[in-house]
Amino acid sequence: MASGSEFELGKDIKEVKNRLPKGTIWMDAKLSSGSSASIATPVAITSIKGTRFTVVSDGNRFCACTCVGEVEVITNNGKVVKLPAGEFFAFTEGEPLPDKPKSALPELEKRSAAFDFCFNCHIAGGKGKLKRDWERFIS
Repeated sequence: MASGSEFELGKDIKEVKNRLPKGTIWMDAKLSSGSSASIATPVAITSIKGTRFTVVSDGNRFCACTCVGEVEVITNNGKVVKLPAGEFFAFTEGEPLPDKPKSALPELEKRSAAFDFCFNCHIAGGKGKLKRDWERFIS
């Protein structure tokens, strides 16, 4: 979790509803069979599907990026976006929503601050290439 982030852990074992009013979090989620989990921000909810991903929110802007697996983003206006590995979905509340997710590779190349967590696993400027021993960073 990035400094300055606010995060509230869900308490229900079968349906974990986490809240991220503001900040950045990278998660490695492993759910037991029959369980569900989500991260709610002020502008969207990310449904966790047992995967690795990042969610960034400042209360008005939102971004989710999937490393492994797939997450589902549900915006406040009800749009549902499937977010497969290697893609991100970002928007600002009140502005038109993107039609679909985008490749995360250009953002990894720019090394933008919102994607700092990505560089635990990815080589900076490495065109999305994973570090040789990247799994030790998340174990």
